[in-house]
Amino acid sequence: MIFSKILYEGTSEYTTLQVREKRGAISLISGNKHVQSSYRPGRRLLGTVWDYFLLAPLFAPKPDEVEDVCILGLGVGVAVKLLNRVYQIERIVGVEVDKVVVSLGRRFFNLDDSNLEVCVQDAAEYVRKTPRKFDLILIDTFKDDEIDPRCSCLEFYLNVIKLLKPEGIVLVNRANTKKQEKTNKEFLLEFPRLFAQCYALRVKNNIFYFAQQKPLKKQKIVERIKSLAAQGEFTKFLKDFNEKNLRAVPSPAHHHPNPKIC
Repeated sequence: MIFSKILYEGTSEYTTLQVREKRGAISLISGNKHVQSSYRPGRRLLGTVWDYFLLAPLFAPKPDEVEDVCILGLGVGVAVKLLNRVYQIERIVGVEVDKVVVSLGRRFFNLDDSNLEVCVQDAAEYVRKTPRKFDLILIDTFKDDEIDPRCSCLEFYLNVIKLLKPEGIVLVNRANTKKQEKTNKEFLLEFPRLFAQCYALRVKNNIFYFAQQKPLKKQKIVERIKSLAAQGEFTKFLKDFNEKNLRAVPSPAHHHPNPKIC
């Protein structure tokens, strides 16, 4: 049996934190043993569910022109590593509320990418105040194993939309668990109707939602994903991909009578 090595233990203003290393993978554990991030130095892929962040640019009309990215819930920056290893991203803004997590990212996870600007700030506050525009906004705002409620309400998503360029994409990562069933239903009553198109992709205990205002045919997206899957190391990563798992999420027939406001 191979045991993990504890590299760091401590607390922040928000939670308890632990950094562990096992079989070459470095992981950030928060709260009640929740694996917040995992990183494998020197590898393009992580071998985890976070690899699916790489699909987001494929939903854009022109994936090669995704230049400005915002990550809400930066954590230790594994999404930055993934995007930079596969795409030519010009600028990435990473927003993370926990300064201790950012510090651990720099210390243990090589959070030093030259195209990254780190903002230690609450994500809801950032999207309300920033004047910047993005091609891709990735939302991964977990607190331990729960989504920050201020980043899962109508006001928040309306502010996110204001930051999108005309052909921009929003990717939302949500937990697909019994514990989150109620909040996921509330999410589906509001989020899809804000966009011209929304797709959901279930991967283990997560659901990824890809939303945009410029619709793209599903077959075109599937072709791009299969093309990526045919490239060497991506074959194993996407071997279980089935286009039936990628489904369009229809907008509710009626608006939610009591939209959840922050």
